[in-house]
Amino acid sequence: MAGPDPSGRYGKFGGRFVSELSATFLDELKAEYDRLKKDADFSRQLNELLSDYLGQPTPLFFARRFAEYLKGGKIYLKREDLNYTGSAAALNVLGQALLAKQLGRREIIVESAGGEQAWAAASLARHFGLRARIYTSQPLPLLAQAQLRSNGAEVIIKADYQYKDLVNVCVQDWLAEPLERYYIPALPVGPHPLPEITRDLQSFIGLELARAVQRKEQRPPDILAADSALALGAFYPFIKTEAELIVVEPVETIEDLAPLADGQPAVFQGAYTRVLQYANGQAGVYASPCPELNYPAVPPELAYLHATGRLTLSKIPRQELLAAADLFRETEGLNVSLRSAAVLAELIRRAPTAGRAKILTGVLASADLELWP
Repeated sequence: MAGPDPSGRYGKFGGRFVSELSATFLDELKAEYDRLKKDADFSRQLNELLSDYLGQPTPLFFARRFAEYLKGGKIYLKREDLNYTGSAAALNVLGQALLAKQLGRREIIVESAGGEQAWAAASLARHFGLRARIYTSQPLPLLAQAQLRSNGAEVIIKADYQYKDLVNVCVQDWLAEPLERYYIPALPVGPHPLPEITRDLQSFIGLELARAVQRKEQRPPDILAADSALALGAFYPFIKTEAELIVVEPVETIEDLAPLADGQPAVFQGAYTRVLQYANGQAGVYASPCPELNYPAVPPELAYLHATGRLTLSKIPRQELLAAADLFRETEGLNVSLRSAAVLAELIRRAPTAGRAKILTGVLASADLELWP
């Protein structure tokens, strides 16, 4: 997949809409990131940590009984719920925490709507000897808060905040002390180069998946499904293949709006992308049953791939998520989060008509958060 042009644009999407002072810090970050990407020692450290700390690559699970029940093609699932911390968030947090350490920062800042980003940030901050400041709108279980704080994290609960508000607070904190702090977005969104950095680190998922499917089947998959937060990383090696790439957007009911399916082009939090908007132009609310996806805009590169027709979109209502999770538990004995169930629900839709010769794949983004930690 090609990167953005020098201004950080993917077609008309992306770019940077920030103050002059913020642009200076972002220019410096881009230059340092480009330097470290080419640094052999940085790459060695990152790869060692991915393997020895997180347990990557995570397995590619052949869901035989699930597929047999659906009477369709083969179904393979990338098990990101099995790495340390139990979610795909750890990949991005690990890489950016290492980047923060290399840049001499002493504190990382994250937003966390459902717990995934919080646990990854607390664990990796402790590993790198950094402080962690975690903003969340979800009152986490007391045991979870205690474990986060035992790792030295500062947990700040903003109960009346939406996801987009948490992002604003994190960015404000970061830019108040940019030489001391480092902001790690949960999604590949925001002004350039934040989406590029997050996408690059998430792309380990797609690269691992591509190698594993090739090893097992000697060819790429026919269908790949991922949620909107992970789609760029999962799709990375498949953009130029013939695989059908499906972005799933969980919603409460099928009538509810989702940012990729129903958003409009606009500038939002530093980038031009697709955004759910009210009639007055204010950002709307994405009513997802998965808190970690409740951001009203989409990654700008995903908006570009949507505009070029490369993606298939699929909204999945809560009722289907619950049914998919139940079926997967009954056939494979595995519990999944609602976020992961969205991918399973899409495969349930596709498998019966795909044909038995097809290879269907999906990314299980996280473990069942009811059991976390």
